[in-house]
Amino acid sequence: MWRDYQDNQDLIIDFCRNKSINEIYTYVAEYYWGGDIRIKNDEALAAFIEKANAAGIKVWGVYYFWDNNY
Repeated sequence: MWRDYQDNQDLIIDFCRNKSINEIYTYVAEYYWGGDIRIKNDEALAAFIEKANAAGIKVWGVYYFWDNNY
C-alpha cells in the first residue's frame, strides 16, 4: 500500500481530518529473495507519519516480511 500513496500524503491527511478519522492503519510488505530487506521509500513514510501525528492522527503500521526460504 505505501508505495501507492506516498505522493498523496496531504490528500490522505486532509481526508482523515475532514472525516474525523484519528487513526490510520497501514502496512508495508517486502518480499525477500536474497536481496535488500530495507523498507523502500522509508523517508517518505517517516515524513507521512510525522505529518499525520502533527495533525492529531495516529498511524499504526504492520510490516509484512515474506521469505520463501522457510
